[in-house]
Amino acid sequence: MIERFNGRIREVLAGTRFCSGEPLEDTLIRYVKVYNQHIPQKALGHVSPIQSMKEWHKKRPALFKKNVYNLTGLDTHTVLEWMDGKYRLLCQKLPSRKRLFNDLRTLTRYLCFASWEALMDFMLASFDSPTPKPKTG
Repeated sequence: MIERFNGRIREVLAGTRFCSGEPLEDTLIRYVKVYNQHIPQKALGHVSPIQSMKEWHKKRPALFKKNVYNLTGLDTHTVLEWMDGKYRLLCQKLPSRKRLFNDLRTLTRYLCFASWEALMDFMLASFDSPTPKPKTG
């Protein structure tokens, strides 16, 4: 199921131009909600993932620490770490998630990228070129 989700969200990201991180995040949150709550999955007996979880909870409540709600469970960036190799690589190269979020926010505030992939490529390219040393004297 993760592969199906990844393929579908990849199509959404590839077909949309985002000029800032905010519309991107909104799109991802909306898509996760639609996917989990409204799209029936063959592997789950033609019900949505949330409906499948509710049914499983009724059958085996001891396996759950919490009740199943119709809320998005994972944050957008966790989903991106699962599905996007370039995003995952950036997470590894930068010292912290906070730094990554700040960089994404700053870049998308001032620059418009043709796609999510173009933004990821731009950020990864900064690690390929040596940082110029400041002149002294």
